[in-house]
Amino acid sequence: MKNVPCAVYIKSPDGKYVYANETCAKVFRRKVEEVIGKTDMELLPKTIAAKARNFDQQVVSQNKATETTESYNREDGTHYWLTTRFPICDESGQPMMVGGAAIEITENKRLEKEIQEISEQEKRRIGQDLHDGLGQYLTGIACMVKVVEQKLASRDLAEATDVKKITTMVNETISQARDLARGLCPVELENNGLQAALQELASRVSRTNFNCVLKAPTFAKVYDNAAAIHLYRIAQEAVNNAVKHGRDKNITISLNTQNNQVELTVQDDGCGLPKNSAKASGMGLRVMNYRAAMIGATVTVGTGTPCGTLVRCIVSNRPPAARHGKTSKKSASRKSADLAESVAA
Repeated sequence: MKNVPCAVYIKSPDGKYVYANETCAKVFRRKVEEVIGKTDMELLPKTIAAKARNFDQQVVSQNKATETTESYNREDGTHYWLTTRFPICDESGQPMMVGGAAIEITENKRLEKEIQEISEQEKRRIGQDLHDGLGQYLTGIACMVKVVEQKLASRDLAEATDVKKITTMVNETISQARDLARGLCPVELENNGLQAALQELASRVSRTNFNCVLKAPTFAKVYDNAAAIHLYRIAQEAVNNAVKHGRDKNITISLNTQNNQVELTVQDDGCGLPKNSAKASGMGLRVMNYRAAMIGATVTVGTGTPCGTLVRCIVSNRPPAARHGKTSKKSASRKSADLAESVAA
């Protein structure tokens, strides 16, 4: 236990540490003997300690293991830990203590974020290439075909009608290319924010056989640009799923900012989720869950009212000053508290 990279511990029913290995003690920046006999309330800020206590109680009440991703702020940035809690039972199978093993996944999270940023950059590049390259090339072809059409029409040749059809098809292809470009590179998101980008998404979908509207009665602003991008992609994925699988005609995107959080919902009036499907495993739903985890959001997919499917995503939304706090010197006695300021994702 002294050599494993995991932070391993055992807690008594009242939350006191009865065992902690060296890695666990280092998380609190204490020695092992300084951790034993103490509770999370004595080692962590109250809000974080309360969450940890709640997780422990869930393990005991449900008598089964749980897995959570937790983050802790340090001077060198945010550190992430993947924690597994499990019951330690007596001979009759009743939980008598809670065990835990946590491994740091900070580097994994950093790489995930970097991959997502690269992915978004590539989408923007492809979108711009579609718009500026292929789009412009098709526009030139359309102009040339239009000239041929006019020449044929001036001579009253029957072929003018056929060329006109070609012009129409090329113009439709240009529209499709522009729609693809906007989907890959939502210019409105960069220029005017999330609400404008979602309005453009709704308008684009409404040009098909679907009626898609955006409702944003209390929307103000998303302070984190990365969160705005992920929320847009989640909405885009939910709308695409509704169009492909919902067999619906009406889609409503709702956006609200209240109580320092953003709530995004996508509701359709289609056939809803398949019955007896305890867990949706489609790639689109996995992508939505993954994006939500990247920004510390929660996403749920369920049955809408009165029918159809409802996708809801909620994420914290605080100004930068409120998220990071003012820079100040802290005494050595506060270093343990500086660890934490965390949110269980």
